[in-house]
Amino acid sequence: MIFSLVTMPYSRIELTSVALGLLQSHLNRAGFESKSYYANILFAEKIGTLPYTRVSLFRPRLAIADWTFSHIAFPDFSPDHDEYLNHVMTMNEVYTPVDRRKLEDLLWSVRKDAQEFIEELACRILENNPRIVGCSSTFCQHVPSLALLRRIKDLSSDVITIIGGANCETIMGLSTHRLFEWVDYVVSGEADELIIPLTKNILDMGSQIPSDELPWGVFGPVHRQIGYPIAPDNGYEGVPRASVTSMDDYPTPDYQDFVETLNSAATIRDQIVPGMTVESSRGCWWGQRKGCVFCGFNGKGMKFRSKDPEKFVAELAELHGLYGIDGIETVDNILDMNYLKTVLPMIKQAGSPYRLYYEIKSNLQRRHVQILREAGVIWVQTGIESLNTNVLNLMNKGCKAYQNIQLLKWLREFGIRVHWNLLYDFPGDKDEWYQEMVDFIPLLSHLQSPVKVAPLEFCRFSRYHENQRVYDLKLRSSTPFKYVYPVAQKDLNDLVYFFEDEVRSVNELNPVIAFFTAREVFKTLRRQVQDWRDLFWQEQVKLLMEIIDDELVIYDTRPVATSECHRFSGLKKEIYFAADRAPEKDAMIMEFSRQGFSTHDIEAICKELLDDNLAIEIDGRFLALAVRGPVRELPTVVEYPGGVVIHKEYAHLVRQAAR
Repeated sequence: MIFSLVTMPYSRIELTSVALGLLQSHLNRAGFESKSYYANILFAEKIGTLPYTRVSLFRPRLAIADWTFSHIAFPDFSPDHDEYLNHVMTMNEVYTPVDRRKLEDLLWSVRKDAQEFIEELACRILENNPRIVGCSSTFCQHVPSLALLRRIKDLSSDVITIIGGANCETIMGLSTHRLFEWVDYVVSGEADELIIPLTKNILDMGSQIPSDELPWGVFGPVHRQIGYPIAPDNGYEGVPRASVTSMDDYPTPDYQDFVETLNSAATIRDQIVPGMTVESSRGCWWGQRKGCVFCGFNGKGMKFRSKDPEKFVAELAELHGLYGIDGIETVDNILDMNYLKTVLPMIKQAGSPYRLYYEIKSNLQRRHVQILREAGVIWVQTGIESLNTNVLNLMNKGCKAYQNIQLLKWLREFGIRVHWNLLYDFPGDKDEWYQEMVDFIPLLSHLQSPVKVAPLEFCRFSRYHENQRVYDLKLRSSTPFKYVYPVAQKDLNDLVYFFEDEVRSVNELNPVIAFFTAREVFKTLRRQVQDWRDLFWQEQVKLLMEIIDDELVIYDTRPVATSECHRFSGLKKEIYFAADRAPEKDAMIMEFSRQGFSTHDIEAICKELLDDNLAIEIDGRFLALAVRGPVRELPTVVEYPGGVVIHKEYAHLVRQAAR
């Protein structure tokens, strides 16, 4: 065996790793024998899917997942664990109250099992006598990966160890290499074009590759002696990053080891409905133009690149034919808008044989949403983030609130389930902006609610992080990481992805202080959204419109309804139809005036629609809230394209639930 590729806990166990799949295909195509180890599945089998999922779902900035493996990666490090657990439990309780004792018992149990697991995994990998062992590290995988590579090196010092992935972008990768000597090579950036030359050099020279023969973006043992390379044009950090210019020569990912690992996990395989990851683009075309101020995705690799449409459609068909999995989650940060004219119609023409997930920008048109659904896109994540244009402008989202509401209408109409978050507490925001949302959210209970309501979090590569003085911020690595890594604060600031503001973080240390100091409108907003969730998902309230016998009939079961049924004809019907497109109100009035209707009558009808909670005025627009009927059913949770874990403890509830 030449190369062992590993994805560690706590990546999702129901989903393939596109990083491992691509690298393994590159290696196999070049004639290097390789194997992918889905250690995440193996660990879930050891501790159970429910404990695994509970740990994995904690916010990464709490470092809980990392803590469960930190004693293995850093055996000589002895922080105050009680202080750590009290700290993170307190931070968590500010937003998500939990039973501390039960959770702490779970974490100690998982931490204990992790020790035995690393020993078993290292021995299992070394049984195949690999020359190289590499881990892909994203979010909560870094310390587990460091723990494995350290044990591999302890057991077999001749094995070359590598780590790469999002956690190794630029300064994070350099710091990982500088601080942890058992890691031979670190890849900063995209490894597709360097994995083969790097592997060849390792097989020839091991850990002694000269600096001038290392691919750009790779840090090796030689750099610990002569110093690290610099990249003056790579932003404020000046650290090299590998990138590729085209995706068209990429092989189809190899997921055979995922399938075999899942099938061999006898105790949990029946709890997992698998999904496949695919990659049709990299970077973000919006981030390349302007970018959301809070986003740190893509690191320094913001340049947008997408696959040739025919190649991507063929890849989907090949993967489906090989593995028989029809649930497909794209890992793209944003949909290539050209795919609406190319890829998606091609998939529709092929019979829409997949259940697809995509991330989309929220300023799509209704016809775009229809194209998505007809091609089999049943689930999307969209960067709505707020329903107030002032807040959206602070975020630099490039859209307005009325567009977000329109998108929610169309997603409900065409039966596409949406994952979106409502964020708050941005530098420079105002209470009245959130109050405006609070006031009209009750009118939106027939639309899909946010999955999460959460305050802004700070991450590396975001504009907040790179321009702290502009936003009056003083960021440092999130406090829990100091209980995980045995390094100085300065090194932590270079090593981790998640940050906290020194002033804002004070309130997280005490739920009581947080409660009394929190802006009242945020509490109200969270309560309002909880009511929204209950009304939509539990009571399934509706606001639908249909044409019946030349009348516009509107059915309304929302708590704010003034009547269960409205019937419109004539001018009122035409105005409501026009408002379905969210026109500028003044322009709409002028247009109907040109048709001979009196301004008084038009304005009176608009007022009636507002009084009946059937429309709202927002961003200077007059927006009809009813969803066009008939609407398609939304997919259930078990139909999620990216796979689902049905924990045995709750399997009977999931199967009974419609959602």
